Amino acid sequence: MPRFHKLSKTEIRALEAPQARPELAKYVEFVTKLKSGDWVRVTLAPREKPRVVKRRLTTASKTLGKTLRYYPSPKATEILFSVQGRAGRKLRRRRRTRRRAQAAPAARKAPAGTTAKKPTSKVTAPSKPAKEAAE
Repeated sequence: MPRFHKLSKTEIRALEAPQARPELAKYVEFVTKLKSGDWVRVTLAPREKPRVVKRRLTTASKTLGKTLRYYPSPKATEILFSVQGRAGRKLRRRRRTRRRAQAAPAARKAPAGTTAKKPTSKVTAPSKPAKEAAE
């Protein structure tokens, strides 16, 4: 049978307290030294994964209120990024959806001296009802 043990208040507080992330300390220290406009090349250690390093860099920069922008690197063992500035001041680019991309040419005005033609579409009705066609 398993052994049950009721936790004390100090044990509960220790479990509920936010865990410090010691691996972020080096990243925070490094990002602190960077200024807006700085470019950085990070060379990965043999067992490091780029996604993990990028996530840690991004987390560290957000805690400091900075924004990083990553760029494609010619080598898989390198990460390129630049410091953009303060977080929260970032302008977001909007992607064009299909509807907006298709509607955009129709919304344009015709050049002066020409007339815009309206698109014509013909809708044809079936010649015979479905029951007659089956017979």
